[in-house]
Amino acid sequence: MNPSTTETIYFRYCRSLDGRLVSVDTARHNGRAVPRFPRYITEFIDPLPEETPDFLELVEEVCYNLTPIERSTWLRILDGQCLLAIAEQDHVSHVAIYERIRGNSKGHGGMISKNDYVRHWWKRRNGKHKPQ
Repeated sequence: MNPSTTETIYFRYCRSLDGRLVSVDTARHNGRAVPRFPRYITEFIDPLPEETPDFLELVEEVCYNLTPIERSTWLRILDGQCLLAIAEQDHVSHVAIYERIRGNSKGHGGMISKNDYVRHWWKRRNGKHKPQ
């Protein structure tokens, strides 16, 4: 096989985001053959739209026993936001976010005492998870 060509051009097939085999055409660009992918295989596929009952059930499951503000914090954590960014969005200090998660010295139980998913995440995050 010529090193200037790719497998896609050579075999004329690729896999779409959902795993289907798709035929790929070629086009000429600056005198070289390049793959021309169908538009639908390069577009984003939403894996689980927020309106579906399954998604709503999942959200309810991972957020059980949390207050609305704790729920908002937890969902943003699950979306991959860092705690500092969440603190900035809520206009509070990062210490307040940590207290929201852990609880405070005044006996207020935090998110980790209310929700097993949060507790598991917190242990893994802090490196305290011990394999059994």
